[in-house]
Amino acid sequence: MKNLFRFDSSSKGKNPTGAPKMVPSGGSGIFSLLSQNFLKSDSISGNIDGLIDVVNDFHWTSSPRSSRQDMPIVQLREKRLKQNSLQTQLAYYSLVASSNAGVIGGRLTSLLSNSPGATGFLNGLFNAGKSLFGAVSNIGNKVLGSGAVELFTGKTPQDFLSGFTGDSASGVLSPYGGLYETEDTKFEYRIPYFSNAAYSFANEFGDDDKLMGEGALGPKVKDAVDITRVAAYTAAQTTSLNAPGIYIEKPMFYQFGGAGAEISFSFPLINSGWATFDDVQRNWQLIYMLVYQNRPNRKSRELIDPPCLYDVLIPGVKYMPYAYISSMKVDFIGARRSYYINVPSSGNKTSRIQTIIPDAYSITMTMKCLLSETQNFLYHMLFEKQNTVNVIESTGNIIVDAVLDGFDIGLNSKFEVKESITQRR
Repeated sequence: MKNLFRFDSSSKGKNPTGAPKMVPSGGSGIFSLLSQNFLKSDSISGNIDGLIDVVNDFHWTSSPRSSRQDMPIVQLREKRLKQNSLQTQLAYYSLVASSNAGVIGGRLTSLLSNSPGATGFLNGLFNAGKSLFGAVSNIGNKVLGSGAVELFTGKTPQDFLSGFTGDSASGVLSPYGGLYETEDTKFEYRIPYFSNAAYSFANEFGDDDKLMGEGALGPKVKDAVDITRVAAYTAAQTTSLNAPGIYIEKPMFYQFGGAGAEISFSFPLINSGWATFDDVQRNWQLIYMLVYQNRPNRKSRELIDPPCLYDVLIPGVKYMPYAYISSMKVDFIGARRSYYINVPSSGNKTSRIQTIIPDAYSITMTMKCLLSETQNFLYHMLFEKQNTVNVIESTGNIIVDAVLDGFDIGLNSKFEVKESITQRR
C-alpha cells in the first residue's frame, strides 16, 4: 500500500523545532484508475498526489466503486496559516482605513448634513464626524508608524505592507482577499456526506447599529450620531403634540453577525468483512492524519503553530472559504484487537507500530466557518467554484457545453426534449 502521507524531517529546522510537517507521500499509487480519471476534473486544486478520496478508495461500504459516483460529498482543501493573526490584522485594517476612511467620512457628512430639519448645530456635529473619519486615513503613518508593525513583524510598516498580499481572491470573493495568509498543505479530502443538514440561518434587525459601535473610533462616532438622532426624533414629535397619541416608526439596523455557519457530518470506516490489510492501514492513517493536522504544534517554549484551516465545499449546498474543525470524535465500533501496522516515518521510510484496530470506526466532524455567510459565498459556490454544465434549451434541441477544469469539451448534440433533463456532474 502507498502511504497517505510522510513526515518532512527538514521542516523541523533548528530553532525553533517542534514536530515535523505532514506532507503528501508523493505519487498517486493508492488511487484506482477510475478514481484518478474522475478526480482530475473534480478535485479542488487539481493536486492528485495529496488527494485523499475516501468515497472511492476507502472501505466505508461494501458497495462497489462503480456505484459510488453519485454519493454526496464534502470536499476539503487543507491550508496552513503562514502569518500571526495580529500581523495580518495590522496590515488588513491599515489597508482598509487608508483607502476608505475619506470616502466614508464624506458620505456620512453628506448624508447627515442634508437630512430634513438639520440645523446649524447639527451641521457642526456632522462636520466633526467628518473630521473624525478623515483622521483615520492617517492611521497607517500615525499608529503603525509608532512601531506596532515593527514590533510584531520585525519589518517597517512600509516594507510589511508592500509585501502583504494575503490569500488571493477573485470574483465575488475579492472583498475577503488578504484576511488570512495561508499556504496549501497539498492535502485534499473527499468525504461521504450523510448529514441531513442543508440550510439553517437567522437574520436580525434592531434599534442599534452594532457596526458603528465597534472599533476604537466607533463609540465616539456612535455617540455623535445618537445625539443627532434623538434631536431629530424630538423635533419630529413636537410637531404633533396636540394629537391623542404619538409614535413615529423608525428604520431598524441590520445586525450583521460575526459567527460563521457550522456543519456536522459522520461517516464510517470498516476494518472487517471484505476489508483487506491495506484497507485497515489506510483507515488508520486517515484518522491519524486528521488528528495530527488539527492539533497545535509547539515550536518552542513560547511559540505554537495553530491547527489547519479548510476550504469547504458541499456542491450546490454550502461553501466556506475559511473553516476549521471545531470538534472531531472517533469511536471504536465492535470488537477490537491489538495489531501491528505499517506507518510512514521521516523521509520516505516506513515503520511498524502496534495499535488498536476495531471492527469499524465512526468519525463525527463539526466544521465552523470563520466568516459570516453572505451572498458572495452562495454565488461563488455555483459559478466560480465547482464544475458547471450549461444546458440551453432551444426549439426542439438542447445544446450541452461541458467545461471540466483543464478540458474544454464542446458537445453540439441534438436530442429530443424529454420530461426531465439529467445533468452529469
